[in-house]
Amino acid sequence: MADNIKKIAFLMDKSSIVVKGLEKRTQAAGYETISIAGNFDKLGEQIKDASVVVLYNLQDIIEDKYGTKNLILIKDQLADHDCNLILIGEALDREVIMKAHPEFIACRWIDRPVDPDLFITEIEDEIERHEEKLIRKQLEKEEEETKEKKESRENKEAPAPAGPVDDGDPRKKILIVDDDSNYAGMVRSWIKDKYKTDIVTAGMQAITFLMKKKVDLILLDYEMPVVDGPQVLQMLRQEETTKNIPVVFLTGVSTVEGVKRVMELKPLGYILKSTTSEDLIKFLDEKLLK
Repeated sequence: MADNIKKIAFLMDKSSIVVKGLEKRTQAAGYETISIAGNFDKLGEQIKDASVVVLYNLQDIIEDKYGTKNLILIKDQLADHDCNLILIGEALDREVIMKAHPEFIACRWIDRPVDPDLFITEIEDEIERHEEKLIRKQLEKEEEETKEKKESRENKEAPAPAGPVDDGDPRKKILIVDDDSNYAGMVRSWIKDKYKTDIVTAGMQAITFLMKKKVDLILLDYEMPVVDGPQVLQMLRQEETTKNIPVVFLTGVSTVEGVKRVMELKPLGYILKSTTSEDLIKFLDEKLLK
């Protein structure tokens, strides 16, 4: 694929004439497309060069007998490949989906039926957002590398602290660990006025962060790629400086079996990702301000 041609991936439960029409309109606008229907086992390879993923009728994917597995796979691969997401669905399904899966709230939604010209405008806007995000991440990476070099020089001149340090902020401190940066950002916006809040998006980042800074509680995503929530909790309990930090799992699984599996690890508690901001703040207040 030429560097200047953007790739758009269409995901759906089964092949659709509507999607084929949108694909043709997208190709006519100068974009490369790929269509993936039903089988998402090779999704990572298929969307690795995509700027935008269009998820058509998410409700159909959720209602499939492999819906939970496929949804987890889709979310993980979108996060791994930094693709932007557009959801297309019935207007009546939107509220139900967002309540059950709040991690999609920040994503662009288009009601059916779809106007092809309006769709191309939405694609162009989302590509622009994707390019801005990549530039921002590159700048953040360069800034972090510069910061690490500076800290490395300073560390050579001064002895390292014996363990995590307190930053002096009198508020209780919470670390959010979630590979879904959109969801983590939303949670942070809910609680940042009351609690000092930091975010990391990977398990090993959490370990590194906690070796340097003190926190009063960890909101830990149960399901993450590479190093998942249970593995992070196990590593924390093996370290003297982190073994007593309260951990609350964030989970999208609300079945009895799923909750039982989460609680077998004996965290302080668990919070469903569909929880409202009011209930989350009430839960944290009960755990931290009593």
